[in-house]
Amino acid sequence: MPVHGGGQAALDHLVEQDVAGDEVVFRNTPVAVVPAAAAASLPPVDSVPLLPDLFALDDDGASGPYEALPVPRGFGPWDAISVTRATAEQITADLATSPTGRHLSCEWLQDTLLISSDPRLRTEPGRPGRLVRPGADGPYRIGGLWPWRDWSPEEDDSAR
Repeated sequence: MPVHGGGQAALDHLVEQDVAGDEVVFRNTPVAVVPAAAAASLPPVDSVPLLPDLFALDDDGASGPYEALPVPRGFGPWDAISVTRATAEQITADLATSPTGRHLSCEWLQDTLLISSDPRLRTEPGRPGRLVRPGADGPYRIGGLWPWRDWSPEEDDSAR
């Protein structure tokens, strides 16, 4: 994609390019090309709140979307996402009916979430599960127990 006038630096924070696959991936970031005069009247890009990233538990998109704080460029599906208590509660409810959660159980212990696996499947016998507490800034960081799937509006069954 040709970029004129040194615009590549401006695009770098909006676009993640897969060099091997020649694919451009936009991570929940709307992009527009506007004339310079119109752009000058807009607020600076860093003053606009970032849109949340959206995730699902399964490939079919039957669960979610779960709003999470924006994830970094190097985010992998097994990494943790940061969610509110309400979103964490929705994830735990959906795990009970999702293929992803078929061997997991969730229990709230006041403000701490215990996610445990079937004892017969544990790789570390005697370890009850993972405790997820809210971080100092509030969100719960949930990850490493299943791969997160990017959620897209096309996967939303409620719109059909």
